[in-house]
Amino acid sequence: MKKVISFVMAVCLMFSVAVIASATSGNENIFYYGETEITVEGNDLTYEEMKEIADFVAGVDNSEHVAPVGLLCSIFGHKITESTVIEITHNVYSTAPRCVEKQYMVKSCSRCDYIVKTLLNSYRVNCH
Repeated sequence: MKKVISFVMAVCLMFSVAVIASATSGNENIFYYGETEITVEGNDLTYEEMKEIADFVAGVDNSEHVAPVGLLCSIFGHKITESTVIEITHNVYSTAPRCVEKQYMVKSCSRCDYIVKTLLNSYRVNCH
């Protein structure tokens, strides 16, 4: 009976460690720009694509990485990927709630530099 209980407890321990490890590994989609924190959420996006989207939302100029509209986009159209972006700007107001959270829908092409953002929501939130 002791062996069964210790086996069950060992399985539970391994499962909880795996859950904690997977929960902490998902922070590579958060980017920081001074007082602004940008979270990019999208399916099948590489780190470079998420960084490019975050730079676009933050207003950072990446003109050296501009890819002109290629032949594929001219003939077949853009290969659009939609992603949700949450931008939190800290310490905007002097009274609580101090921060502003904006939610965007961003459409970007994986073949060229086409990217468009649409503001969905903007509201004040409590933060640190």
